[in-house]
Amino acid sequence: MLPAQEREDVRATGEEMEPENTLHVLTAAIGSLQGACSRLAGSVRSINTDLETANRRLADSLKIHSETAAYLGDVLCGVPNGVIVVDREGRILLFNRAAEVITGFVASEVCDGRYSETIGKGVPRRQTPLFTLATGSCLDQEEKTLTAKSGERIPVSTSTSLIGGRSSMSGAIELISDLRRMRALEAEVDRVRSLAAIGELAAVVAHEIRNPLGGIKGFASLLERDLQSVPDSLALVRKIKEGIESLEDTVNDLLESGSSARLRFADAEMNSEVRRVLEVCRMAAQGEGRHIEFEVSTPPTPVYCRVDAGRIRQALTNLVRNAVESVGTAGRVTVTLRTGSGPGRAQQQAAKHSGDYLCIDVADTGPGVPADEAGKIFTPFFTTKHGGTGLGLPTVRRIAGLHGGEVEYSRPDGGGSMFTIRIPRW
Repeated sequence: MLPAQEREDVRATGEEMEPENTLHVLTAAIGSLQGACSRLAGSVRSINTDLETANRRLADSLKIHSETAAYLGDVLCGVPNGVIVVDREGRILLFNRAAEVITGFVASEVCDGRYSETIGKGVPRRQTPLFTLATGSCLDQEEKTLTAKSGERIPVSTSTSLIGGRSSMSGAIELISDLRRMRALEAEVDRVRSLAAIGELAAVVAHEIRNPLGGIKGFASLLERDLQSVPDSLALVRKIKEGIESLEDTVNDLLESGSSARLRFADAEMNSEVRRVLEVCRMAAQGEGRHIEFEVSTPPTPVYCRVDAGRIRQALTNLVRNAVESVGTAGRVTVTLRTGSGPGRAQQQAAKHSGDYLCIDVADTGPGVPADEAGKIFTPFFTTKHGGTGLGLPTVRRIAGLHGGEVEYSRPDGGGSMFTIRIPRW
């Protein structure tokens, strides 16, 4: 485009200018236009260069942001504590992997939902990040109980804080730590302390019981000698001696509770051992005036097991006596002896060694153990019986453990209780 002055010159002299002059003016105008175009092209190139630089910087920033976000995501996933972030309206924005493991909820189930309707259900408001949002007061490792997705009540430690500070608050963050393992360790510490108390008690028991027990055993031996010609009375005296020996085993078990017990392993025929215990317990129940039906179920062929037979009889006697006391004055106690393969075994042993585990079930028709106390029944000194010592079941568990086995409690569908001793046969 021609400059204004040149356009005026053209109009003013258009009629008077010679062709040569007209060509000269047009050439000058074209040159000026080309210069303007060149300058414009330079400006466009400069702008393009600036845009390319800005785009590269933006791409680098986006890459760094993406990498940072991924890194922070990995950090949150690796944090052993649950991390929960809520916005100012109390909606959950972030729910990390540890929080999922602790609560059983999946992030997709709770994110964008109300904290109070999921994680905060049943929790006092003062122990939630909602309280921190409303008041600005933070929690520092305060204990509370959450309800998991499964309904389990889970003890946790919680800490909360604001995001952005009070003046520019954008939400709140909560950290939760699972305390179940700590509670289990505390329970184990209590159990060890109880065992230590048993050790202290053992010295008193030994002094107060062993001496008169020795005298009773001596007099029973004299009676056994004098009643050789009276078979019925002799059998009763021998039952008395068996009871004394069982009581001696109990005293010795108390004495050994704080140290490693020495077992006397030998191959024992377990059908006869079980029936032997049942006969003693049946006679004891009759002597107490109880009307209890005893049932025993054993395999049709002999069942051998390498055990300390005296200790196994002691454990079984404890379980049967517990069953009798649970039933009361009338009911039924059932003892079942069976064999089976343990976990991880490809095949059973042959002949008399078939079945690598020995199981003894003791079931009764009593009221059973209350659900809230079932987890405590193997704790020393814990008892639900009036006048009980709380030592019977811990002793059974210890004997099973010394044999490399375990004892379990279950509640049959028909009611009552069942305890199962399960030990390796060989």
